[in-house]
Amino acid sequence: MSISRRSFLFKTGGMIVPAMHALGMLVPAPAHAFELEGNADGKHVLILGAGLAGLTTAYELQKLGYKCTILEARDRTGGRCWSVRKGSTTEETDGKKQVGAFDDGLYFNAGPSRIPHHHALTLHYCKEFNIPLQVYNNVNESAYYYAEGTGPLSNKKIRAREIHNDVRGYMNEWLAKAVDQQQLTASFSKEDGEKVLEYIRAEGGLNIDKLYKASERRGFIEAPGAGDHAGKIGEPHRLADIVSSGLMGPDFYNVAEYTYELQMTMFQAIGGMDKIAEAITAKVGNIIQMKSQVSAITNTSKGV
Repeated sequence: MSISRRSFLFKTGGMIVPAMHALGMLVPAPAHAFELEGNADGKHVLILGAGLAGLTTAYELQKLGYKCTILEARDRTGGRCWSVRKGSTTEETDGKKQVGAFDDGLYFNAGPSRIPHHHALTLHYCKEFNIPLQVYNNVNESAYYYAEGTGPLSNKKIRAREIHNDVRGYMNEWLAKAVDQQQLTASFSKEDGEKVLEYIRAEGGLNIDKLYKASERRGFIEAPGAGDHAGKIGEPHRLADIVSSGLMGPDFYNVAEYTYELQMTMFQAIGGMDKIAEAITAKVGNIIQMKSQVSAITNTSKGV
């Protein structure tokens, strides 16, 4: 089987670039506002697609005096940045059409739904175009987990906080036992080991004996009230039951918010993420030709 040079470079680059990033040999360029320079000199730029990339390209080039035209295959701008509302329509290539039937005021972000705190360029444009933002809540410990199966906890709804804190408690109980037995403290002094144990107790919600016996972190089966009504904390789920019920599978990991892309605080455009596309569309003016599907690109001696 033959392979083209382009395909070879693409495939190997997919492996090499992440490795170079990990080794610190290739540092990503910092995100910042465009600072384009140059002279339009009567040039006319044709931009394919009125997604966010196409819209911002036109916006920045127009600042420098370029004449721009955007060809968009759909009947709307924004590309993937689309919020579905009552009356929103989409038509597939086979002619099948869907129409949004949400109640007034409701919407669904069908594309991007959140802006990470480090997406500086997106946040820059939101500020420049006066797009109001609000915090996006990507962690909800009051949500329910539900796992189908035959385990003791299967086929019933269980609060996410119960599973998260029970697993965290058991893991830290094991770790505390290992530290106590000096299995993890070969390079620690006794004082350092005690500090580690204190952290483990706090992280896992362990009692004075370094055992996990549940705490208010996992919620109450009887809510606390005023005065001497302290509430009632439920018994923790057995770790074996959590495992056998499938609640420790990848779908139930709570590590997403630890990742750089999903660490709090995250943001979203008030009223729908397509407000970003709408704002840029209004800025570029009447230069977009809708329903203009490009079938071929031909280079000539004078341009394209």
